Amino acid sequence: MSTDDIANLKVLLVEDYAINQKVALRMLEKLGIEADCVENGVEAIEAHEKNDYDLILMDCEMPVLNGFDATGQIRDSENADQHVSIIAMTAHFGDEEERRCKEAGMDDFIAKPIRVDGLRKKITKVTS
Repeated sequence: MSTDDIANLKVLLVEDYAINQKVALRMLEKLGIEADCVENGVEAIEAHEKNDYDLILMDCEMPVLNGFDATGQIRDSENADQHVSIIAMTAHFGDEEERRCKEAGMDDFIAKPIRVDGLRKKITKVTS
C-alpha cells in the first residue's frame, strides 16, 4: 500500500495528552491522512459506533477508559464481517505489554516516541 493509498484511510487517533495529539496528527498529515481525534477510550467507542473507521491508533494508558479495555469493547461490538484495524501506541513496551495488546485484540503496536517512517510501515502492514 502506497502513501497515496493510506491517505484515503479513515483514521481515529485516541490520545489523552495534548502534545502527543499534536505530534501524531502532524505525522498523519505528513502521510496525507486527516484523522479524527478523541481523548479517551469511552470517546473512542462512541466515535467507532458513529463512524466507519479503517484504522484506530489507540493510546494504551488513558484516564476514564484505557486503550486495552476500549479495544476489547470495540472487538466485542464487531460482527463477523467487521474488523477495524487497531494499532496500540505505548511508551511502556515489553513482553508483558505485547501480551496485553494481543489479548485486548489489537492488530499491532508502535512504541513511543513514534517516527513517521515507522508509523507508515505499521499502518501499511495492518491495512493491506
